[in-house]
Parts: sequence; C-alpha cells; structure tokens
Amino acid sequence: MAWNIELPDAQFYELGDSRLEQVINEVLDQDVVAIDTETTGLKVWRDRPLFWSLAWGEHRRICMPAATLPIFKDCFKDSTKRWVFANAKFDMHMLANAGVDIAGDCVDTAVMHALLHEEESHSLKDMAKQVLGWRWSDFFDTFKPLMVPDGTKTPKMLKSGQYNQPTRRESIQEMLMRCYHENLPLLVDYASNDAYGTLRLYEKLKLELERANTYSLYPQWLPTMAHLFFHTEVPFTKVLYNCERNGVYVDKPYLQALRVPMWDEHETLRREMVKLTTSTKARWRSACSATASSRSSSARTSTLTSTSTR
Repeated sequence: MAWNIELPDAQFYELGDSRLEQVINEVLDQDVVAIDTETTGLKVWRDRPLFWSLAWGEHRRICMPAATLPIFKDCFKDSTKRWVFANAKFDMHMLANAGVDIAGDCVDTAVMHALLHEEESHSLKDMAKQVLGWRWSDFFDTFKPLMVPDGTKTPKMLKSGQYNQPTRRESIQEMLMRCYHENLPLLVDYASNDAYGTLRLYEKLKLELERANTYSLYPQWLPTMAHLFFHTEVPFTKVLYNCERNGVYVDKPYLQALRVPMWDEHETLRREMVKLTTSTKARWRSACSATASSRSSSARTSTLTSTSTR
C-alpha cells in the first residue's frame, strides 16, 4: 500500500508469540495509547473484532488477532490510562462484544475535530487528510471485495442446460480473512496505520484545542477548548456509550396516558393553522383582486385621457 508519508514498521503478533509479554509491559507503561478495531461488520449489537491495533510513542504501531485481547486485561483495567479512538463508541461496543471493558478515559478524535472544525467531515481518513496532510486508501479500495457464490439463492438453469450460481459481494469479515490468509502485510499495514494515524491526529488536535479560547462565562474552569473537551466531552462519551449499551428505561403507561391529550392538542393546532392559512389566502386574494381592479381602472382612465387629447 502506498502512503504519502514515512511510517514506522508495522508489527504483527499472534496469540502465543513470546514477544507479547514485552508488548503488554510497554502498553502498561504508556499514559496514552491509540486503539482501533477491524470487525466482522458494522452492527454494534452483533458484530465483533477480528483484529485490533495499537499505537503509542513515536515508532510503535502493531496489529493482532482478537484472540489476544484477553491477555491485555491488565491494560484495560488501568483507570489512569487514556485510550484514543476515532469514533470511540463504535470501537467500545465492539470491544465489549469481545468481553473487554475499558476503565480509563476514552478520547474520541472525532469529537475533538468537531469542536474545532464543525462543518468538516469527521471520518478518520478525512480528518487525517485535513489536519495531518495524510492520504491513504479507504477500506473497500484497500481490500477490494470479490464476487463470491451466494449460497442463499437457488441456482438458475440456463438455456444451455447448465446452472448459473448467483453471486454476491464479499462481506467485511470475508474480505479481512481473505487478506489475512493471502496478504497479511497489507492487512497489518492498513489496520495498524488506523491506530497510528489516530494517535498523531490526537496530538495535533490537542495542541489546537489548547490554543483555542472558549470565551466562557466560567473562565476559571473552562479557559480553553481543551478544558471543555477533557472535562465535559470525554466523560460524556462514556455516558452516551452506556446509554446505548444498556438502553434507557421508559415509563410506557405514562407515555400512553399522554397520547390522547397530545393528539387532541395536535389536532387543535392543526385546525388553527388551517384557519390562519385560509384567512391569509383570502386576504391575499382580496389584495390581488383590488390591485388588479386598480390597475384596470388606471388603464381605462389613461385611455380616455389620451382619446380626449386627440
């Protein structure tokens, strides 16, 4: 895969690799670690990680199968560690689906970017291009889905007597596993760069937030956008995640009791709107009619005056 920047070498570790103990100790020593997942799909309630990546420091970016997640449990239990994501809640759900809960802060670079560049796209690739000047292919351009037989559909008989097997596009999981077996360096490079790019993006956006004043009514608490982000947005990310993960209790009898009065109010407002609209239309037509009549009268007067003059 071609990049427009120089990158440190990407490393891949399988479960059972003797070097993993050193990797775990390195991660434990870090205050800030970027993390990303490559998953079976995009449904947060059913999909799960296939591979995951970490980046820290200046020169470390690694990729591992999801089977290695449990041996990093001590890292995830560290409440003092700051985990950096791009679209945090998605990856948090995927990690939770694999049995991983994160005790430390979960920082979302998409939210950091939104505070500074509200009108821009907050996808990782777009943020990296705008903020860092990085460019790399997106997921589907990188892994190029193939057409494969669709076993859910019945083959059709052609006029020649042969059967035509319906096809479908590969799923995300099939694309990743094909690349794992056929072109592992491509998978490792792509996945680990997502984590590495997220880390570099975090560092740059953090500096921008620290330089941006809030003009707040509470300058003693929130003098810069960095204070606003780390004191409000970062904890709120976990609040939103927990709301999505656990759901929200709803008092159904209370809502049902509101249905009739709310519908009556809705109908009352609708009738008033119709009445106002009808009245407005009537006044508008009357005004148009008066204008037309005035113009017609003026035209007749002008004609009579012209004829009298001749």
